[in-house]
Amino acid sequence: MIDGTFSASVPHFNQVFSLHCIKYGYNFPCVIGLLPGRTASIYKQVFEVLDAAAQRLNCKFNPNKIMSDFEQALIKTIASYFPNAKHSGCFFHYTQCLNRRIQTLGLSRFYNNDEEIRSLCRHLMALPLMPLEDVQRAFETLSEEAPVELQPFFEYFEDWWMKKVPFRLWNVSNLKVKTNNNVESWHSRFNKRIEKNHPNFWSFVNTLKQEEVHFRQQLIHGNS
Repeated sequence: MIDGTFSASVPHFNQVFSLHCIKYGYNFPCVIGLLPGRTASIYKQVFEVLDAAAQRLNCKFNPNKIMSDFEQALIKTIASYFPNAKHSGCFFHYTQCLNRRIQTLGLSRFYNNDEEIRSLCRHLMALPLMPLEDVQRAFETLSEEAPVELQPFFEYFEDWWMKKVPFRLWNVSNLKVKTNNNVESWHSRFNKRIEKNHPNFWSFVNTLKQEEVHFRQQLIHGNS
């Protein structure tokens, strides 16, 4: 699982990038890095550094399953660097994208007060839970039912989610883990331990050390 958080980044950096895995039923942050931006070239450099580190340890940095948000630079880099990995977008981030678009289009009033409009929007939000082969037909059915107020929203959905983002990336119907909410929970916990936005470098490092001790103990207990 891959994600980023921004409020905990130190000055002169853009984000705290983290890579997590699930072990013994727990979420473990395996890689935490400070990145200066969110471009494909930066993500490629991160993967190259991790690949080289894995080789020094006689390991392979070649995950077969990856979950992330829908950041285009990251999606592009994952597809290029891990062409054989099963890459899935987080269902929670998908619904967040749709909720933000509802607000951007000024549809919040309709969504909050009109049950028909709210139901249609929620059906769109639930499309990733349907079998992949049924998504196209379900979208067409919903489009036929959409009132004029929702036309801009459905046009956005068709242009982006139906044409530009592959179905396989946002369809989670066959996944046991459909979100990276456990990563978001770690971000929340980490940000609270930092105590303030954009801390100084040494405060950030000290918090990382505390996190390492915490998760090392958790890993030992989980393996006992």
